[in-house]
Amino acid sequence: RRVLFRSGFRNCQGTGVSFADSRIDESDLGMVKFIDADFKNGTLVNSIASDGDYSHSDFSDSILANNKFSGSQFNNAQLNNTDFYQSDVLLADFKGANVDQARNFMELKEKRISNAG
Repeated sequence: RRVLFRSGFRNCQGTGVSFADSRIDESDLGMVKFIDADFKNGTLVNSIASDGDYSHSDFSDSILANNKFSGSQFNNAQLNNTDFYQSDVLLADFKGANVDQARNFMELKEKRISNAG
């Protein structure tokens, strides 16, 4: 299992990159563009991940705990059994993503999505 600790990914871009089965901790993923990325069974914790684009990415069975995702896009992302424990997703975009399959999703964001639908 790859462990990336205090890594700097700010402004990185990549289509189809894989972080499957990896652990990313206390890192900077601000403004990344990881379209169609693979984060399956991964762990992303205690990180800044705002204004990123994770459209069409697969986060199935991942733990995304205590992150800041303000302004990030998860459009059409796969969120099967994805755990967002204490992550700030209030201003993130989840169009077409299966948020109903995620766990510990920010309650206020859930209300906003259901009211918009």
